[in-house]
Amino acid sequence: MKALLSSATFLLGLLTAPAQAADKVSRGELRIRVSGTVLASDMILLKSAIEGRVEEVRASTFSWIPEGEALAMVVDQEMAAINDSQGGRALASNAERWKGVYQALEVKCPKDCFVLESHVRPKQWLKPGAVLFKAAQRLQLEARVGVEEAGWIKEGQRMVFWLLRNPRKRFETKVKEYRRQRQGLNNNAGVLRVELPKSYPWPPDSDWEGFVTIKDEALTVPTAALIKKGDAHYLPIKVKTGISTRESTEISSGAEEHQEILVPDAN
Repeated sequence: MKALLSSATFLLGLLTAPAQAADKVSRGELRIRVSGTVLASDMILLKSAIEGRVEEVRASTFSWIPEGEALAMVVDQEMAAINDSQGGRALASNAERWKGVYQALEVKCPKDCFVLESHVRPKQWLKPGAVLFKAAQRLQLEARVGVEEAGWIKEGQRMVFWLLRNPRKRFETKVKEYRRQRQGLNNNAGVLRVELPKSYPWPPDSDWEGFVTIKDEALTVPTAALIKKGDAHYLPIKVKTGISTRESTEISSGAEEHQEILVPDAN
């Protein structure tokens, strides 16, 4: 802000629209509001390597499965028959023993994965190559930043975010990935991405909001309060007035001598 616009209360009434309201200069964090969706990436399809039957389904959709943990078990026809003859207890009691004799496949992700789709159910017969699960190995928050604000965001800045449907439950992280994207000839918008922790199993395409702190402490006013003339910015402030004529009004408090002001519609 390069200057202040000082005016009496009655003059403010002439300059402002009915929807405007009084506010205050405040000190605190300077933030940029961001919003976007949850993205799933590094997609994988888990398929059956054998012809057989699904004996167990252990994974549910929209959940993280750790590396090494089985999502399901598929057995060949012979093993399925033995398990049926023993009331389903064969695999439960001697799983490793039977694996050495018959085909029993534990379906696992190559590393931690987030289950997006399940195409299996217990006792379902499968052909080799049948798709069992679709999973993602990464979940990210993505947001696009407008041209006017894109230059202020940097990697490592603090970000607070929340699901749009649950704004009271908030989380905190740091901007891990940020890049500028050219729009038109001279302007660059921004795209930020943040890895979503595995403790937040948010479904892809979920809408979220948040803010990025670009300065820890600053003196701020609502941007809408500023009036721009040329390269200068002016701020309407509240003052107390004394005697008023058609040409001049006495200011008893709220402004200082030689303080630069803006006069609307001056000839």
